[in-house]
Amino acid sequence: GRFIAACLDWDNENEKWLRPTAIEVSSWDKSWAYPTTVDENSYSTDGTELSGFAVNGTEIRGMTVRNQDLYVFLDNEYFLVRGDNPISGWRFIRIDSVGLKSARTLADCRAGIIGHDGHHFQMYTSAGARPISYGVIDSSLIDWDKAHGAIYAGDKYRFFCTLTTGDY
Repeated sequence: GRFIAACLDWDNENEKWLRPTAIEVSSWDKSWAYPTTVDENSYSTDGTELSGFAVNGTEIRGMTVRNQDLYVFLDNEYFLVRGDNPISGWRFIRIDSVGLKSARTLADCRAGIIGHDGHHFQMYTSAGARPISYGVIDSSLIDWDKAHGAIYAGDKYRFFCTLTTGDY
């Protein structure tokens, strides 16, 4: 019932996000309405009520909703976000210091969320992350600059990519 966007205010001149860890959340069933906090410290742009939560992360790399919980993945940590509106507040619960390399590797796989942290494919859960590809997949062979993606179908995590050798 909500639309959620991350990394706000693109700077065309410097080609970077001005607020790379900020999130904006629409009102329930109103994808066009983005309420902000109303105190004197609020920015005039949307999404400021969900900023400043990062401990070590510098940029949001992906988000997904699982069982009504929002998971936010930064470059080197991830959070579970709970809350309903900007008035009663949002709670960011830091789960682990394992981040995400690419949002295109995310897939909800019943037991958890699978993604890639830059070294291993990880199973991300509310209890923490654990590598699931160690010794099975050599991630250094994946060309991360070319098209890649993942889906969970038929009870399997399916990842496609171009290898540095040119094979699929």
